[in-house]
Amino acid sequence: MDKLKTLRQFSHFDAIPLHRLATLAEYAMRREIPEGDRLWRQSDEPINFTFVVSGHIKIVKRLRDGNETILGLFHPGESVGHVAVMHAMPYPASAVALTDVVTLGIARTQLTALMQEYPAFSQAMTADVARRAANLVERIDELSLGAAEQRLAAIMLKLADNPHLAGAAGEPLQIRISLSRGEIAQLINVTVETAIRIMSRWSKEGWVLTEPDRFVILAPDALATIADQVR
Repeated sequence: MDKLKTLRQFSHFDAIPLHRLATLAEYAMRREIPEGDRLWRQSDEPINFTFVVSGHIKIVKRLRDGNETILGLFHPGESVGHVAVMHAMPYPASAVALTDVVTLGIARTQLTALMQEYPAFSQAMTADVARRAANLVERIDELSLGAAEQRLAAIMLKLADNPHLAGAAGEPLQIRISLSRGEIAQLINVTVETAIRIMSRWSKEGWVLTEPDRFVILAPDALATIADQVR
């Protein structure tokens, strides 16, 4: 892997001169995480900023009742967990490889020094923190509004609109990622049985097709009608 070329693909570093980024790249740590393995566990102490080079990551929060809910999905070109790293606080949730994942890690001391050196970079990182906070608030709303089917319809349409997951132009609406029924349950905070029941009904209605590596949404208007009921 050309670590300098890889870092240049992250918009976070647009304000960093090439020579300075090249120095940073020398110390970046490449990591491969197999599907299903954890990058870190809830309450672990953060050490490195983590940038997703390939694959997809889910952030999972263990609740007081012992169940887990998915707080967010992260994709290539994004950073994950850096709010905890910036504030030197334990991770509030676990990070799990949803697929095989490759990341680049940069030590907190190195990146915070870079933030002090380049104010524009610091502003970019701060803006990213604010965006993540807004996303978390939106995610909490998703978990609390409407019935289970309404929440799932809204989330499926949202995922299908994500450029990291959407299909090519001219193709049926789709989500190019594999999610188990258990993970779908974690996305809407219901039992696995409820997730199975909803997805089975949508399949019978011909609304959503489940394939090994994706979901194909054949009736987006039907899902939109259901999702609109939560607004």
